[in-house]
Amino acid sequence: MKKLLVDQILNVNPSFANWIDPCIMSNSISIHRNLSGHNFVHRSSIDDNREVCSKIMGILQSNSFFDDYMFEYLSEINPYLINVLYEEKLFHFYSSDYVNNLKILKNSGTVVIINQTKDILIEINNIDHLTVTAFSNKNNLSELYHTAIDVVNNITTNYAYNDKNKFLTSNVDLHGIGMSYSGLLHLPGIAIHSAFQDVNSKLQSFNYNIAGFFGYKSDFINDFYTFNSIASYLYKNADSFLSIFEEATYIIMELEKYYRENIEDYVKKDLIYKAYGLSKYGYNTSFFDACSSLSCLKWGIDEDIIKNVSKENLAKSFVNCFPAHVQFISSCDLDEIDKYRASLIRKGMKK
Repeated sequence: MKKLLVDQILNVNPSFANWIDPCIMSNSISIHRNLSGHNFVHRSSIDDNREVCSKIMGILQSNSFFDDYMFEYLSEINPYLINVLYEEKLFHFYSSDYVNNLKILKNSGTVVIINQTKDILIEINNIDHLTVTAFSNKNNLSELYHTAIDVVNNITTNYAYNDKNKFLTSNVDLHGIGMSYSGLLHLPGIAIHSAFQDVNSKLQSFNYNIAGFFGYKSDFINDFYTFNSIASYLYKNADSFLSIFEEATYIIMELEKYYRENIEDYVKKDLIYKAYGLSKYGYNTSFFDACSSLSCLKWGIDEDIIKNVSKENLAKSFVNCFPAHVQFISSCDLDEIDKYRASLIRKGMKK
């Protein structure tokens, strides 16, 4: 393994840089495991967590399977870069007490590891001893699972387990198969028709947690939605878990396509071309406005209305418009973020 460099995080496209289906920006499956014979991260001393870290890192560095992976200790990472990793979903915070959680993690042998193509993430001593996440831009959860479990099994098979609860995790909802799902979907059709309730009614039988990109309140919901699994202990095995979420994602995608087809052409083009103007000529763009505009631009590219902006540049602009990315790339003050965000988006408005 090699040390992770800043430019490798910023220059390698994330998993949704070349979307395949118009709806799916990113899908991911995470496998959560803890080493047998050690307390969970939140119950361990810093020395215990460092011992776990040393054990896992020793395995990774001696196994040729991980030769193309890059690592960095959280304690050695610039705080802005931690937020960049978080915004790209390459690091996970589950605690609402962000600052205190970060201080603990920075001192507890926490490591972030990614492969060259940035579609596999390994976290040591974040919430569990080990979290392995595989990313994709299509509805292929079974393939993602096999990718992630292959990484897990190449590290060790000596994980905390008992016959009653199966794999043990710090979050009791993940006991059992120790898996979680997360997706980011692009749903302007559903958003324009305010059809969020229709989505919920179709998914009542699914164990899904649905939220707009900016939260649950309707006035903060934009065209991007996050979908997360809850309580994997309800599922007997990985196959039943994966089939449920593949089916649920398919239902959402079909609903989105239906609602897109029922938007009048002049309404669609008005939204798309206004977004094009703001993105190409804007000089002071808020995060919310940036996401709204880039959403409509993506829609325009999907439908071949916008022809002079590449998918790759748009995806990069989407990632770069996040606050930590703007601040890290531009080294700007907080009150200048909107100005520099607009500049980064303008630079991305090309084929």
